[in-house]
Amino acid sequence: MRKFLASLMLLVLFAPFALRADEIIVGTGTESANMVPFGNCYNYSWMETLYPSSEIGQAGTITALSFNCVNPSADYNYTADIKVYMAEVSKTELTQGTFTPEADLELVYEGTNVAIGDEAWETFTLSNPFEYSGENNLAVIVSKSSNGTSMNMKWAYTTVPYSLLLEFSDANPEGALYPNGLSQFGGDGYALNRRANIKLIMGEGTTPEEPEQPVDPEQPED
Repeated sequence: MRKFLASLMLLVLFAPFALRADEIIVGTGTESANMVPFGNCYNYSWMETLYPSSEIGQAGTITALSFNCVNPSADYNYTADIKVYMAEVSKTELTQGTFTPEADLELVYEGTNVAIGDEAWETFTLSNPFEYSGENNLAVIVSKSSNGTSMNMKWAYTTVPYSLLLEFSDANPEGALYPNGLSQFGGDGYALNRRANIKLIMGEGTTPEEPEQPVDPEQPED
């Protein structure tokens, strides 16, 4: 009985460490717009946003990300096909023609008919968690395809020079693909000084190995 109680106490002590995850918010800006983190005004968009390692502050496995919709409402929301890519990059700003090479991108999320703008934090749980080293800046790319748009849906952003590079199209599905010359700006993109506030969820902490159970010494025979 005493061995059982000792083992139970050890499990209780270690359990919080196995379940812990880190939540990191990058961006404290209170301004809002409909052109971040994807093109809410256009059916098709490809948007790359740059987040500095200095603000992320740690390495880890990114398992989910969220963007802050400041006015979630059934009057504004719509559905869309969403793809999210990530990459570690050394560049510190995004200007025309500086999209991260397609070969360097890692597809971390893909969803169809995703409800957009129905929650204050629009969360995308990654089907392919991203291993972030913390040594480089993080590029987050969102591709959106939809027959719905919303001029009134607003998303929180922080004003940061050359932090967003976008391509879009009203009618051409190519606007949601890697910029290839067939979208609005001919593949060079258009840079904005807006960076969508983002919440990154880092993966669960490493589960410690179970401690070995104490073994009673053999009892001498009577």
